[in-house]
Amino acid sequence: MDAAELSERLDLEDVSEVIRAYQATCAKVVERFKGHIVHYLGDGLLVYFGYPLTHEDDALRAVRTGLGIVEGMSG
Repeated sequence: MDAAELSERLDLEDVSEVIRAYQATCAKVVERFKGHIVHYLGDGLLVYFGYPLTHEDDALRAVRTGLGIVEGMSG
C-alpha cells in the first residue's frame, strides 16, 4: 500500500506518523548495510550503495536492505 492509498483510509496525521515510522525503519536498515540515503521521495527513497566507499558486495547489500525494510515494517 502506498501513501496515496493510506491517505484515503487514514487521517493526515496518521498517514504522517506511518510515513515517519517507515522512513526511520528505512534509515536504520540502510545504515546497517552501509547504504547512503540521497533523497526521500514521499513514501519512497533513493539510496546509493558503493558511495562514498565501494564494497565488493554492494548489489547484495542493496537486496538485503530491501528485504530488511520489508521485515522491519511487517513486525
